[in-house]
Amino acid sequence: MDGLVETSEATHHGLIGFYEFHADGSTAMEWQSAWRRTLTTPVSCVNLSCELYEQSLVKHMPDLRSEASCERIEESCACEVSTWLHLVSSETYSISGSTLRFSGRSDIEFGFCVEGDRFTLQEPQSGYVFVRE
Repeated sequence: MDGLVETSEATHHGLIGFYEFHADGSTAMEWQSAWRRTLTTPVSCVNLSCELYEQSLVKHMPDLRSEASCERIEESCACEVSTWLHLVSSETYSISGSTLRFSGRSDIEFGFCVEGDRFTLQEPQSGYVFVRE
């Protein structure tokens, strides 16, 4: 990466963001996502009123900004759930061969490749591939 800032921008499943890799071993990252889902759950599985279920959907996602709106339709709770996620972080990285490790996740090895102006980083657990050209 020869002293240049390498930026990898990506859009995957509604996730938009970037990584920056600096020659001094530091990184910057920012990702954001928004999604809307419709959940229809039988009341017998919820064991709550639809109103309390609506509250629990938001309460159990504390790291996300979420809204939910549920109503009872026959024997189910029908819920519209909207969620927004915004992550910003900076950390350091190290490289060994074609493997990159972030300081906060040293147990996970990311595969990467640089060919000409193309930088590719693969996240091993999700299989996401981030490409900068």
